[in-house]
Order: sequence, then structure tokens, then C-alpha cells
Amino acid sequence: MPESERKGPDMWATIRTILGVSFVAILIWVWAESESLSATAVTPRLEFVSSGDRSGGGALLVRVAGPKLAGGVRARVEGSTQAIDTLQRMLTAPVRLIPGVGGVPATLGAHVIDLREALQEHPELARAGVTFESVDPPSVSISIDQLVIRQVTVRAELPGLELDGEAAVTPPTVAIRMPQSVEGRLAAAVETSAPSGFAWATPDRAELERAGAVGPGTVTARVRLPAVLDGVEGAAVVEPERVSVTFRVKARLGSVVLPSVPVWVSVPPTEGKAWDIEVLDAFLKDVTVTGPNDLLARIASKQLVPVAQVMLGSDELDRRIEAKEAVFTGLPSPLQFSAPTMVVRLKITPRAAGASPRTPPPAPSAA
Repeated sequence: MPESERKGPDMWATIRTILGVSFVAILIWVWAESESLSATAVTPRLEFVSSGDRSGGGALLVRVAGPKLAGGVRARVEGSTQAIDTLQRMLTAPVRLIPGVGGVPATLGAHVIDLREALQEHPELARAGVTFESVDPPSVSISIDQLVIRQVTVRAELPGLELDGEAAVTPPTVAIRMPQSVEGRLAAAVETSAPSGFAWATPDRAELERAGAVGPGTVTARVRLPAVLDGVEGAAVVEPERVSVTFRVKARLGSVVLPSVPVWVSVPPTEGKAWDIEVLDAFLKDVTVTGPNDLLARIASKQLVPVAQVMLGSDELDRRIEAKEAVFTGLPSPLQFSAPTMVVRLKITPRAAGASPRTPPPAPSAA
């Protein structure tokens, strides 16, 4: 066998060996790099949250005293490159610190939390496998209180409206979840029926204006905490936050006297050419109009012109009645009319065959 043919298989075997060793070396280098220790700075955002049943019993409320740490804290961590990368992904969301979990106590009262310890013992962050070397600020003061639930009555506040009766609120009561430390304030106000012990429903101004016409209306309204709980906003919560308020606006009534109101006569279209009708009382005198002030203002400005009508039927024309009571039609229903007499005298005459209709006098105007 030629020398070149013997060297061929040996050369390829050598190449394969070199490639295999290089690949293993690269894997070892990558693994070593990922496991090598390094230190870096991170900025976790902390969020103290309540624990237990949010509907009432057993829930704990956590409040931070002093600065709220809204921008997060500065921490220095040490760990492998892979562990730090894992931690960085975790820190894209706020770190939730819960009473009784990690380094946060669950006993009522004031506490100073060692933030390095709280982060190091946090069960989720522990999975990253890093060490928190330092945290700035190193600690934060919190208070832990028991949350309690109390039902309170809701009253409606409708500024600028004069109501006919009381407004009805649905539902009539709301649940207030609050720290146990302020429950006594509310209980004392409720027991004495003090206004500060009621929750108040106040509709939005725009919605209230739309429903401000005379008559019934329903609006939705946001519920405010009782005044006795002023200063604990954020620690006390109302459920539900909005209620319905049903009410009836009282008409602001007034009256005006019109010296005279014109009288018009109305007959069926088929009878108009057969009769001559003379109105002997062309005006009603001293007509009193009673109703909402806004409608009375429209009458005063001539936007509404009251006209008294005498409406005659075919049988009344045949009987040639001599008088009939006038009525007011085509005007807003809240208006009411009265006068010393509403009876109008008439003279009804059958028109001779072929006679031209008598030219009616021009429509009278109010004096």
C-alpha cells in the first residue's frame, strides 16, 4: 500500500480528535464562565402587600412609615453570571414583601425591616442563588394592623337640587375595610348617628346637571369614606365604590297673572263652511298661570304664548250653543291656568246656501 494511502486515515483521525477536544474545551469554558462569580448593582422595586383573606377576617394591612421607596432600593449582589441574569429577569416585576414570609414579621405593631435580610430570605429571589451583599437604604419602618370590615349607611349628596322627598341609594349600605386601630372612631360616630359616620354618594357634576330637570332621575355616584376616617385614605377601602342614586326634583313653582288671553275657536274641518261663529268674549281676563319658574320665564319673554281654545263639535254647532268653557292646549303639562271665568259666550249662525263665509276678524293679541 502506498505511503500516502496509509497516512490518509491517520490524518482524519487526528483531525477528529482535535475537534472533539476543542469542543469539550469550549463547553468547559462556557460552563466555567457561567459559574464564575461576579458582583453587580441592581435596583429592586419593593411592594409591601397585605396578607390573609381580603374580604375581612385574618387580613393584615402593611403601611410603610416615612419614604415609600417608590423608586426602589439600591442593592449589590454577588453570584454566578447565570444566577445574576436570572435575578435581573425576576426584578422586572416588583418584589412583593408579605407579612410572615421571608424576613417580614406577621405580628401587629411597628417594625423595622432589615431589607438585606428580607431580600435574601425572599422565597422567589432565593431561587436565583445570589447573595445580597448590601442594600441602600438598609432598613425601612412599617406598621402592621389587623383589617376589619364594617357596614355603613350611604347617604346621597345632591348639591344645587331641591328634592321632593329623600333620595334613595342602591345599595343602601357599603362595606368599609379599614385598620382595626381606627374602627373605634367609626363605631362611635355610627352609634350617635353623626353625619361624620355616614358614607356619602356624590354624583359627578355633569351627570347631575343632565338629571337636574323636574321629575325623577337616577345617576351613579362615587362613594366617599365617612368624614370620621379622614386621614386614613389608602388604608381604608369602600366596596362597592359606586352606587345608584334615585331622586325626584321638586318643581320650583311660581305664578303670574296675565291681564288677558286671546280666545280661539276650533271646529271640525267638515263644518267650517256651514257656520258663522262670533266670539262674544274675545279674551279671558286676569288669567293666573302657575308652574315651574323656568316655564313662567318663557311666557314672560313671549317664547310661550298661551291661547285659550273653545273646541266645538258637530252636535254643539247643530244645537247652536251659546257658551262653552275654554281650555288651554298645546302647552307644557306642568302649567296650570285659572281665571275668574273660563266660560266664553258665542253666537252661532248657520250660513245661507251659496253665501260667502264671513271674513273672520284678525286674531286678537294679548293685551
